[in-house]
Amino acid sequence: MDILGPRHVRRTRLIVLVALAVLSACAPQQPVREPSVGAPDPAQKAWDLRHAGDLEAAAKEFLRAAKKSKPPQSLIYQLYAAETYLQAQQRDSAAEILAEFPVDKSDADLRAWATILEGNLALMEGQPEQTLVKLDAAASLDEKRIRARDIHELRAQALLQLNRPLEAAKERILLELLLSDQAEIDANRQTIWSILMKLPAGDLEAQLAAAPEGLRGWMELVVIAQTEAAGTPQSAGRFAQWRKKHPHHPAEEIFVSQVPEVLTVPAIPPAPRQIALLLPLDGQTASAGAAVRDGFFAAWYADARDNKPAISVYNTTPANAAQIYDQAVAEGAELIVGPLEKAAVEALVRRGPLTSPTLALNQIGAPSTEGAALIQFGLSPEDEARKVAERAKRDSRMRALVITSDDNWGERVFRAFKEQWEAQGGVVLDHATYSNRIHDFATPVKKVLDIEGSQERAAELRKVLHRELVTQPRPRQDADVLFLGAFSLQARQIQPQLLFFQAGELPIYATSHVYMGNTDVTRDADLNGIVFGDMPCIVLPERSAVTTLLNPDRTDKSGTYTRLYALGIDAYRLIPQLGTLRSDPTASLAGETGTLTLNASGHVVRELTWMRFANGVPVPLDSPPPAP
Repeated sequence: MDILGPRHVRRTRLIVLVALAVLSACAPQQPVREPSVGAPDPAQKAWDLRHAGDLEAAAKEFLRAAKKSKPPQSLIYQLYAAETYLQAQQRDSAAEILAEFPVDKSDADLRAWATILEGNLALMEGQPEQTLVKLDAAASLDEKRIRARDIHELRAQALLQLNRPLEAAKERILLELLLSDQAEIDANRQTIWSILMKLPAGDLEAQLAAAPEGLRGWMELVVIAQTEAAGTPQSAGRFAQWRKKHPHHPAEEIFVSQVPEVLTVPAIPPAPRQIALLLPLDGQTASAGAAVRDGFFAAWYADARDNKPAISVYNTTPANAAQIYDQAVAEGAELIVGPLEKAAVEALVRRGPLTSPTLALNQIGAPSTEGAALIQFGLSPEDEARKVAERAKRDSRMRALVITSDDNWGERVFRAFKEQWEAQGGVVLDHATYSNRIHDFATPVKKVLDIEGSQERAAELRKVLHRELVTQPRPRQDADVLFLGAFSLQARQIQPQLLFFQAGELPIYATSHVYMGNTDVTRDADLNGIVFGDMPCIVLPERSAVTTLLNPDRTDKSGTYTRLYALGIDAYRLIPQLGTLRSDPTASLAGETGTLTLNASGHVVRELTWMRFANGVPVPLDSPPPAP
C-alpha cells in the first residue's frame, strides 16, 4: 500500500537511510573504553580508518593495537577487530578471531560481547536459530543489561529471517526503550511499521487478542491502514477511536504521515439538514451560552429559506465536550456549531480527528490541520490586539509603547500585539503593566513614558549648574503610538494620567474592551482621542440587524450580551457561506461582529470597524469629530 505523499518523501528517505545504516551495522557496538589520562590510544589509527570507512585496514590496526596492549585492553581491541571485520562482510577473518578469543580469561561483559558477535556471524551465515541460542547465552551473561540494545536488535533480525514477524516487531518495540537518538528511534519505528504492513490484515486481526499491549496498538492501526478507504468518515472515526484508546502512541505519526487522507472529511454542506448547537446552559457560563443561543435562533427565525435546518441544542462543558460531540454525530448532526468555552474546544481537539464539519465558537490559537473539519470562530482578544497592530501600521506608526494589565488577559493581549507588531517591522520600545487590585495607574504611565528618567536628568542638571531650576518632567519623544490593553474602567483612569504627564499628542490605540457598548458622554470624555476597533453592531447600531432582532429586555449596559448575541447571529449566517469562504480567500461576509473571512489555518478573521472617542462619543475614525 504505497500512499506516501510527496511532502513526506524527504523525511521518509532520511528514515530509510538511517534504517539501512542500522541494519548494515549488524555488529553490536562496544562502548569506547578510553585509555588512562595522558596516555595515547594505540588504536587511534584504527578509529580514524573505521570512521573513514576503510574497515579492513581498521580491523588490522585493531589487531596491532591488541598485540601492543595487555589484558583486558588487548581483549577489547580483539573484539573491535572481529566486529569491524563483520561490518566489512569478512566472515572468515571475524570467525578466526572469535575462535581464538580466550573466553576463560575475560570478564562477563566481554564474554557477552563475544557471544553476540558469534550470533551475528551465525546470522550472516544463514543460521538464525543458532543466533537465537547465542543471544540467549549473551543475555544470561549481561546481568547489568549493558548489551541489551544489541541483543534486542540482533534477535529482531534473526526472528525476521525465521519468518516470525510479530515476534520481531515485539523485539523492536523493546529496543526503542533503549534508544536515545531521535533519528534511530524514527528508523526503528519505520521498521516496525514496514514489518507489520507486509502481513495480511486478516492474519493481524486473528492474532490481536493474543498480542501484548504494546504490540496490539501497532497491529490495530496497521489493520485500519490496510482495510479502510482513506478519507471516509468511517476511517476517520476508526482512527479517532484508536487514538482515544492508545493516546500518544508512537505509530500515530507514521500513520498520519502515510495516510493523511484519513483526516480529510467531506466538504462542508451548504444546507445541512440537521445542526447540533453545543453550548454551556448551566454553571458560570450559562448566561454567555444563552446569549449565543438566542442570537443563533434569532437568525434562524429570520431566515426566509424553505429548507432551514433542524437545530438540536446540547448542554456542553469541557468535561463532556467529546462525549456530546460523538452523541450529536450519532444522532444525525451534519454540522456542529460550538463548543463556546475555550477549554471545551481544546477537549474536542484532544479527542482526535473530527468526523463532521465543526464551527467552534472560540479559538485555541493552534491552526487547524489543512483539510480538517474544525473551523475556529470567536471573539478573541488576541485577534483584536493583532488587528490593532495592523491598523497602527497602516497609519504609519512604527515605535510603540504598551500598557496592559498584569494578569493573564493582559499578558495574552500584549504577546499577540508584540508578535504582530514586530512581524510588520515595528519596534516595542517599552511595556508597563498595571494591577486591577492596586488602583495605581500613575506608576505604569510614568514608567512607560520614562518620566523618572526626565526627573533624573533634571537633577543632574541642577548638580552641574549648582542652582535650583524650575523644571517640568517631559515624556519620552521617540514613540509614535501607545497600545492600551485595558477595559473602560481602567482606560478612563489611564488616559488622564497620560494627559497629566504631557503625552496628550501621543496616538493611543486600543481593543474594543475600552468601550462599554453604550453612550456615556460624561464618563467617556476621559477616553477622548483613543482609537479602537469594535463590532459594527456595537458602534453603528443603526445599521445592525441586532437592533431589530435583539429582545429589548435582554440588553445590558456592558454590551457583553449584545456581542455574544451577535456572535450567535453570525455563526448561523456563516454556515451556508463556509464552503465559499474556504475555497476563495478573497470572499467575505458582512457580519454583525465584523467583515468575516476564512484564512488558510481554519480561523474566521474579523475585520473591525474603527472608531475614535471625541467629546465622549465614538465616531468613525475617518470622519471629523463632532462639535462639542
